[in-house]
Amino acid sequence: MKRLFFMTEAQEYIAQLAKIFQLEKKEEIDQFQALSKSTSITQRKNEGITWFPLKVRDERFGMSFRPVITLLRNPSDRGVHRFQSGSSIALFDDTSGESAAGLVQEVDDSEVTITLQQDELPEWLDSKRLGINLLFDMRTFEQGEFALQALLNADKGRLKHLREVASGKILPSHTANHPVLLPDLNDSQNAAVNHVLSSGDIAIIHGPPGTGKTTTITSTIAQLVKKEKQVLACAPSNAAIDHLVRKLSDKGLKVVRIGNVPKIQEDILESTLDHAMRNHKDFGEIKKYRKRADEFRKLAKQYKRSFGHGEREQRKALFQESRNLVKDARKLEDFIIEDTLRSAQVIACTLVGANHRFLHKIQFKTAFIDEAGQALEPLTWIPALKAEKLVLSGDPLQLPPTVKSQEAMKAGLSITLLERMMGLEGISVLLSTQYRMNEKIMSFSNSYFYADKLIAHPTVATHTVEGQNLEIEFIDTAGCGYNEKSGEAGNSRQNPEEAELLFKHMRHNSYPKDASIGIITPYRGQLLTLNKEKEGLHIKVSTVDSFQGQERDIIYISLVRSNDRGEIGFLKDYRRMNVAMTRARKKLVVVGDSATIGQDDFYSKFITYCEENGFYKSAWEFIA
Repeated sequence: MKRLFFMTEAQEYIAQLAKIFQLEKKEEIDQFQALSKSTSITQRKNEGITWFPLKVRDERFGMSFRPVITLLRNPSDRGVHRFQSGSSIALFDDTSGESAAGLVQEVDDSEVTITLQQDELPEWLDSKRLGINLLFDMRTFEQGEFALQALLNADKGRLKHLREVASGKILPSHTANHPVLLPDLNDSQNAAVNHVLSSGDIAIIHGPPGTGKTTTITSTIAQLVKKEKQVLACAPSNAAIDHLVRKLSDKGLKVVRIGNVPKIQEDILESTLDHAMRNHKDFGEIKKYRKRADEFRKLAKQYKRSFGHGEREQRKALFQESRNLVKDARKLEDFIIEDTLRSAQVIACTLVGANHRFLHKIQFKTAFIDEAGQALEPLTWIPALKAEKLVLSGDPLQLPPTVKSQEAMKAGLSITLLERMMGLEGISVLLSTQYRMNEKIMSFSNSYFYADKLIAHPTVATHTVEGQNLEIEFIDTAGCGYNEKSGEAGNSRQNPEEAELLFKHMRHNSYPKDASIGIITPYRGQLLTLNKEKEGLHIKVSTVDSFQGQERDIIYISLVRSNDRGEIGFLKDYRRMNVAMTRARKKLVVVGDSATIGQDDFYSKFITYCEENGFYKSAWEFIA
């Protein structure tokens, strides 16, 4: 990180943030190297980071004329692995030692489809000893470091202004606009739309659970498009940006999703840049170039390795002609990309994707970042390099970003830009009406996290599950001897007796067949146990993180922890419990040991809330 002779307080903060970000980078590299340090192929296969040997099932050329190869895995090798769509890999030939970098498009237990990052298929592709290795992907850190460096060095202009506003040293600016009143939005949602429209630099939409954050965001972007013609929309994960793309498309906006197609959900593929290019009026010319390039390439490969000078020159000329055609095709492809992006109302991508080469020539009036409460601050600044105004939406009281380095965590890397700016004057608007939960389910989180500022909309405030007279139940296992155990998933925890009790309670209640049910647990060990116990029931069992953004009529939460020491581990991450407790529409059932969790202030208050409202139950009531 470049050092400046004199730094403002905001620059000093950014310089320190860059150092903390390096700690996280080092930890991730160290963890990956520990995983891949095994030298033998057999050991790497056991770690799930190598597939070997592989057989070529198909080879072709995809978009951008990159080779696409599908490889088959031996049936005896099929099992757990760490490859997924979008993973960076190296295709290798164990005989020659040659390798080629690529990206996973699709993968299952039996085969993998990869796109190579080169123009030609490797000459050693017919080897009997092909394999793939998982690679560490540095792009996230490189882009985050690039953004922080630009932010630190900005000594004038818009980026400097945004940096100083975010530090609280400059008040956010607002312009007087004629307010819009959208009939399908409530008062707080309309206030949020107008807050963003009048903002001159940074604005925040604070959306607690069930308050219609996505509806507000899409309406806001639709209004911005009327003024600015084009908006950049980002989110920290592919799943989050795909969800936003889906809703923006439903709103009738023309959205182009930039990113690696393997990472994009299938139902929005029509919004991708690749799809738009294929439907461009000039794409047929690219297909012609590709066909002729393939023909020249095939002619060149007909020459064998042993041939004379004339044949060698002819082979060289054919390959050169193929390369020239590819070069011409790429020029046309670049034109189509520019034309496609120019006509888009919303360009959507992940935070890292905001610095994609396709966007280098484009500047935006507004960059919109959804789920900003889950984004590391260095990555949040990447879209800011492309825009005059930054709009963040999310909730710092729900899921935090993932930080692997404990040192970086203690130094504050888990504090997001959204959280850091929430307390600044005139920067945030709260969405205060929630449309998901019965008001009694909402009440505890509303009190503990949101200072009782939320109101349940009349359409949901009193809705209940048919035949149920309690909206919440806390099932207390204290004294039952349901002690936690080390789970099958590494050091994770499980509590088989608690899982058994949960399903006994579920059967005892005989819920209506049309009631949707979900089970959440913070521990992967318990996740495995619950999945074994559910006996073919069509019920989603998930960790807290995987349930983010979802909801069910009935939610069960298995807290797992039960020990004599009062240790509750990462149950202390109350933000995750806020997410878990606010997934239920009509009924919430929490199963746990009050003797263990009740020593913690958060859970003590929850248990007291249940006792005061008649929601407390002893496990003994359900033990046959």
